[in-house]
Amino acid sequence: EQGHIVSWISATPEIMTEIVAHRDESACSRPNAPFSLATTPTDILASAGMSWLTQMLFESFDQIDPMQLDESAITILDRIAIRYAECKGKRTTQRGATRRKHREIANEACKLIATRFGEKLSISDLSSLLGLSPAYLSRVFRWNTGQSLHQHLICTRLLNALDMLGSNQGSLAWVAAHCGFANHAHLTSSCTSLLGRPPSGLDLKDARRNLSMLLEGRAG
Repeated sequence: EQGHIVSWISATPEIMTEIVAHRDESACSRPNAPFSLATTPTDILASAGMSWLTQMLFESFDQIDPMQLDESAITILDRIAIRYAECKGKRTTQRGATRRKHREIANEACKLIATRFGEKLSISDLSSLLGLSPAYLSRVFRWNTGQSLHQHLICTRLLNALDMLGSNQGSLAWVAAHCGFANHAHLTSSCTSLLGRPPSGLDLKDARRNLSMLLEGRAG
């Protein structure tokens, strides 16, 4: 009636409750229906996220990492939860481990990504290995590194890909597959997006140094 757009996303009740409870403690008393009896205008960032995700699924599905899908869905749900809390005047809560513990979690996630960057990793994979919920891990990582998990993964993949290209370990297609990219076009587009140029147009030494500084500065 008010001209709002409503989008539905499938997620487990546990994940939904964890996300909503971060903004509204009363959700803990509704573990099977954290959004029950709640109506809220769609948050503009959530709406934009849904539009982007829909476009990517139809146009570039083969280039979407599982982690990128997880992160997009979690971000959308989190924005909806924030908007709900604002509309209902709910108190925002800060829970969980101390700042030191958060940093330890972020560093452990960085270590896992550094050793498994060539795999099709999802946030659920990392969170299971660390014994955390996907939403909590995603939030803590961003707080402590300034990056999303997917951004950190792409930086790590690119750094290793440039190392391999610099030492002539294989073709661009082989390097792309070895480093976890969908194909050589995915590697090239990711490199251009992050560094401004495709691999063939880079000073590999400078590019590797910049990526290393980016990862170390944000992960430390």
